[in-house]
Amino acid sequence: MRNRDTNFRSVFINGLRWSALKRFGQAFLSITVIIIMARLLNPSDFGLVAMATVFTGISNVFTELGTGDALIRKKNPTNDFISSIFWLNTSLAFLVCLVLAAIASSVADLYGQDIIEILIYVLSIEILLSGINRVSHALLEKNMRFKAIAFAQITSQICGASIGITMAFLGYGLWSLVFLGISSQLIYTIIVNLALRWRPSVTFNFNHIKSIFSFSSYLTLVKILDHIQRRSEIFIVAYLMGSHLGGVYSQSHSLLRKPVKLISGFMAPVLFSTMSSLLENIERVKSLYLKSIQSFAMIYIPISVVLILYSEPFVLFILGEKWFEMAEIMPVFGFMLLFASMHKCNTIALKSVGRVDLLFRMYVVFVIASIVGCIIGAQFGIFWVAVSMLITTFLLFIASTIISTQVLKIKFVIYFEQISTLITYGLLMFISGYLLNLLLSSFFESSHILLGIFGFLICSIVYILALLMRPVPAWHHFKELLNIRKL
Repeated sequence: MRNRDTNFRSVFINGLRWSALKRFGQAFLSITVIIIMARLLNPSDFGLVAMATVFTGISNVFTELGTGDALIRKKNPTNDFISSIFWLNTSLAFLVCLVLAAIASSVADLYGQDIIEILIYVLSIEILLSGINRVSHALLEKNMRFKAIAFAQITSQICGASIGITMAFLGYGLWSLVFLGISSQLIYTIIVNLALRWRPSVTFNFNHIKSIFSFSSYLTLVKILDHIQRRSEIFIVAYLMGSHLGGVYSQSHSLLRKPVKLISGFMAPVLFSTMSSLLENIERVKSLYLKSIQSFAMIYIPISVVLILYSEPFVLFILGEKWFEMAEIMPVFGFMLLFASMHKCNTIALKSVGRVDLLFRMYVVFVIASIVGCIIGAQFGIFWVAVSMLITTFLLFIASTIISTQVLKIKFVIYFEQISTLITYGLLMFISGYLLNLLLSSFFESSHILLGIFGFLICSIVYILALLMRPVPAWHHFKELLNIRKL
C-alpha cells in the first residue's frame, strides 16, 4: 500500500510539474504576444475579432458536449467507445461550422459591420480543428501524459505567435489575430495526434454515447452557460459602447483570465484526472480538494493585491495611453480574479464526483444575473460593467463553495482554516503597498512605472517573508513542485 501511495504521489507531482511548465510557458508567450500586438494594432481590431468570437466561441462548446471530461472519468474505455466519441465530436464540429456559415450574414447585419461575416467564415476553421483533436487531448490527460501536452501546446503557440506577429508587422491588421489562432490550432492538432499515435476505428455505437449522456449533457449545458455569460459581457459592451470599448473590455477580460488559465490551467486537468481516479476513496478526494483550495489561495491572493494596487502604471507603461480605459477597470478585475479562481477549484471537485447537475443550476442563475447586471452597468460606463461582474462572480463563488463543501461533507470551519492565514498575509501585503503608495505619492504620479515596480517588489517581499516565517502546508507543496531535477 505504501509503495502504491508513493507511486501515486510521484505521478501526481510529475504531472503537475509538466502541466505547470506548459502553462507558465504559454502564459509568458501569450502575455508577450498581447503586448506586441497591442502596440501594433488598434483596440478596434481586437474589438471586431471579439465581436465575431462571441458566436464562434460559444459554438465551439457544441463540438464536444462534455465528452472529453466523460472520457477521462471513464474506467478502462474500449477503442470502440473512444472511436464513437471521436466521430461524434468531428461530426458536431462540421455541423457547427455549417450553422455558423448560415448565420454569418445575419450576425454582421446585427453589428452593422460587414467584416464580421468574413471573420466568422475563417474562424470556423479553428472550430473544426478543435473538434478533431479533442479526443486525442483527453486521452493524453487521462494517461497523465502532460509532458507530451506541454510540448505540443508550447510549440504550436510559438509557431502561431510567429505567424501572427509577422502578419501584424506587415500591416494585415485584425487578420494577424485570426491567423495566429488558426495556425496554433492546426499545428497543435498535428503534434498531439503524432504523439498519441491513436487512430479511430470506423465504428460508431450510439449506446456508448447514451452511457455518458447524463454527465456530458449537464457539463455541456454548464459550458454553454459559461460561454454565454462571458461572451454576453463583450457583446453588450461592444454593441452599446462601440468596437473601441469592446476591444478594451475584451482585452481586460483576457488579461484577467491569463492568471486563472496560468494556475488553474495547469492544476485543473491534473486535479480532475486524479480526483476522478479516487472516487472509491472519498476521504482522499476531500483531502486533495482542501489542499488545492489552499494552493489556489496562496497563489492568487498576491496576484489580486498587485492588480488592485498597481494596474494603472503597468497598463499605461506596457500597453500605452490608447488603452487608458483598461487602467480604470483592472483593479476591479483584480478583486474578481480571487473569487473566480477559488470558484474554479469548486467546479473541479463537483465535476470529479459527477455533480455537474448542481453546477448547471448555479450557472442558470449566474448567467441571468450577470447579463442583467451588465446591461445596467453599461448605462453608467465601462467601470460599472466591471463592478456588476465583480458582484455576480462573488455570489457565484459563495454558492459553489457552500455546495462543494456540502457534497464533500466538509465543515466550513475546516474549509476556512485552509485560507484564513493566507487572507491575513494578503491584508498585510495590501496595507504595506497602500502605505508605500502614500509615501511615494509626493515623488511619483500614480501612473508612473517606478511606483508600480517599487510597489510590486515591496509587496512581494512582505508576502514571501510572511510565508517563510509561518509557512502553510501549500508552501511546502509548492517547494516540492519546484524541484525541477525530478522532471
